[in-house]
Amino acid sequence: MRQHTPTLLLALLGVGFVVYAVSAGPLNPPAGPISSTEKPLSDVEPRTILRGSDLPITITEPGSYLLAEDVPATENAVVAITVDSDHVTIDLGGNVLRQNDANFRQFLGGVRINENREHVTIRNGVIRGCAQDGIEALNGSTVRLEGVTCANNGANGATLDASSAAYDCLFDNNFARGLDAGNDCVVARCIAKDNGGRGFSVGNTCTLTACTSSGNETYGYVSGRGCVFERCTASSTTGIPGNGFFVGAHSAVTACVARSNTVGFETSTTGGVSYRDSSAAQNTTTGFSLANGSTATGCASRDNDGSGFAAGNGSTLESCAASINGNDGIATGVTCKHRGCTADNNRRDYAP
Repeated sequence: MRQHTPTLLLALLGVGFVVYAVSAGPLNPPAGPISSTEKPLSDVEPRTILRGSDLPITITEPGSYLLAEDVPATENAVVAITVDSDHVTIDLGGNVLRQNDANFRQFLGGVRINENREHVTIRNGVIRGCAQDGIEALNGSTVRLEGVTCANNGANGATLDASSAAYDCLFDNNFARGLDAGNDCVVARCIAKDNGGRGFSVGNTCTLTACTSSGNETYGYVSGRGCVFERCTASSTTGIPGNGFFVGAHSAVTACVARSNTVGFETSTTGGVSYRDSSAAQNTTTGFSLANGSTATGCASRDNDGSGFAAGNGSTLESCAASINGNDGIATGVTCKHRGCTADNNRRDYAP
């Protein structure tokens, strides 16, 4: 029998080539220069440009605003930018709102958000040397900070109300607190250092992740109830023995570090705080001061001048280690439990 398969295969391939050739577009591009089909940024996100001559200003319309230059204060007792609208984005453009060293002028505040404003974002710049808060959100306003530095201001670096957020910000050397935030806030990858009060002060049910506090004069962190701390650190500098963490009741602390503070971790007297995989070292008093009903799992307390762990009544320690502390390694109250813990080279390893 004769075989026709190769012939049939070639015929089918030929049909495929014809179909491809028919369906393909022209091989030669049209004459003339090739232009982009993408819209410019100004069309995608139209921006209102702000210059020094425009300030002080009150923003009353939603939209995106871009600060185009550094702006030293030209008069005292005024807020540089006041927001009185919802859905406002202020891009500082990498520029600085600041005091004017040449004529001793300073803004009262850098940016103020009036009451009950929503969806306000401030990003990418510096607010320095204001007489009061660098950024102030009044009651009921929700604000998002991104990549903002608030430094050398006469009160707080930034004050935010409930349900606000701060990402990748620096709060440096402000007279009072670095960041003061209300309930249900989110703070991530922020730094508070060398402030005259607390580094971070937050309300109830807030989340702080990968933040750093150093050299703040009272506390690194103070929280309300039900907060979550993850991968945060607190340390003090020589001569400024602030406390590391003051944690509100029913909060959770995971993978955090307190070093060279007065107290490393301090728990609200109502207790119920969970510590996991966290460490305290070289604090001048107690590493972990746990109020009644708290738990610590996989934590380490080393080389503190006071006790490693001082646990209130009904607390539980599991797989924790205390070593080289100047007082008790693990001191527990009534009905406390500790399982799988180790204590060595402390003044007294276990108490009672």
